[in-house]
Amino acid sequence: MIFLTECSRIALAGITVRNSPAWNIHPVLSDHVDALRLRIEGPKNLHNTDGMDPESCSFVRILGCEFSVGDDCIAIKSGKLTIDKALRPAIHDVLVAHCLMHDGHEAVVLGSEAAGGIKDLTVRDCDFRKIDRGLRVKTRRGRGKDAVNEGILFTNIRMEHVLTPFVVNAFYFCDRDGKTDYVQSRDPLSVDERTPGFGPLEFRDIAATNCAAAAGYITGLPERKISELVFSDVRISFDPDAEPSVPAMASGVEPMVRQGITAQNVERLVFHDVDIEGQEGDELQLDNGYRRRRDRLRLRHHRAARVLVPVRGAGALCLPLCDGWPFLHADPYARCLHRRHGRRHHRLHHLGRAAARLEVVHDRSARCGLLLCLLLRVLQVPYGEAHHDRCTGRF
Repeated sequence: MIFLTECSRIALAGITVRNSPAWNIHPVLSDHVDALRLRIEGPKNLHNTDGMDPESCSFVRILGCEFSVGDDCIAIKSGKLTIDKALRPAIHDVLVAHCLMHDGHEAVVLGSEAAGGIKDLTVRDCDFRKIDRGLRVKTRRGRGKDAVNEGILFTNIRMEHVLTPFVVNAFYFCDRDGKTDYVQSRDPLSVDERTPGFGPLEFRDIAATNCAAAAGYITGLPERKISELVFSDVRISFDPDAEPSVPAMASGVEPMVRQGITAQNVERLVFHDVDIEGQEGDELQLDNGYRRRRDRLRLRHHRAARVLVPVRGAGALCLPLCDGWPFLHADPYARCLHRRHGRRHHRLHHLGRAAARLEVVHDRSARCGLLLCLLLRVLQVPYGEAHHDRCTGRF
């Protein structure tokens, strides 16, 4: 309805845009764009009625706006690979704050038309209600080597009745070739000029209640993995009456209900004080690539952090939290708590059977702590304590 191209210092303030047949507001190749206290409304069942889609713009502020549309409330874009490179520069320096988004398909989306890249984006202090997917990053093969996200931060966001709060999808099936083998193959393909990339993404201070499908659904490309995902101070709970639904738009993704975070093809996965409640099964579900040492998947532990780590099988494992260690599977109910100065303190709780408490002093004793934890589990020692003395080497 409102299309702006090659404009500078634009301010849209206090207006209502209603029932657009396509994208509502679409600034392109513009700079210093302000959207202030806008109200964007559209039918809930009408596709391609995005609220605001800044494309290849710079210094964009979307502040205090309300969105209720049938598709993406806000979609950050930078063109397709087939467009001349001069006409699809990276979109950069974008701030979305103090916005309400409800009854839409997605709240804030990065891509998928982002061949120029997305740099320095912050989304903060927003509320999402009755949205299919809250924070969504989508791309696909064919977007190009410049389609990289850098400096992305989502912080202080509240979600309610969202199907899936976090989606990072490298197999989005848009365009005519979206469901071809080239786009949808889960096997590693050769990296070329058409292969997109993923920079670090940080999700901080986010609460999502009454979720339905999954806490998160993350799939990177096997040939070019997501470099880093950081989840810090995140709380997720599920609707006990939720119905199965599809968490992400990609071929082969089945409906699910009340699942944890599914992650595949991520080089580094960091959790700091993350709590998932009411899920069915493991809080963290890792697919194929994580069993390979070359993926260098690590769970970093911070002071006063709680890391929820799933286990395979009946045994419970205590996870040593040294940065250089490869990832290990641990029990669904395992809790690694509290890093303290001069020592590491690990607690292990196994609900329903034996439980043990283990204190490990000094970083170099982490390997001994793991072996002791395995021994206690095999012997089913209830509520025992063991201490390792650095000088004597004995427990």
